[in-house]
Amino acid sequence: MPVKEYKTRYVVFEVKNREELIKTLKNAQNTQPGFRFKIVREYDGLVVVKCPHKAVPILREIVDSLVKPPLTPSLRIIGVSGTLRKAVNKFCITRIPQGKDYKAWE
Repeated sequence: MPVKEYKTRYVVFEVKNREELIKTLKNAQNTQPGFRFKIVREYDGLVVVKCPHKAVPILREIVDSLVKPPLTPSLRIIGVSGTLRKAVNKFCITRIPQGKDYKAWE
């Protein structure tokens, strides 16, 4: 059985401004070749982003550089998971899903 070289991670961000998150992700895309991201789900104030596992440390550095200690961060990483289900259950379960593609659990 072949081994996948490309591992994905799901990073959960707490955001106040979605455009700031997209700008930050595009900045990370410029610093690391081959970095791709996709916004998978949005909850009330949380955004789940799919990215390569090698990009997570770079994202952490970029987000930490944006946060000034005396100010409240407008963007921060809540957690990282290897599967979407685990990310949602662990970090987003108390939030209400948002977006036009959301369908209520039946």
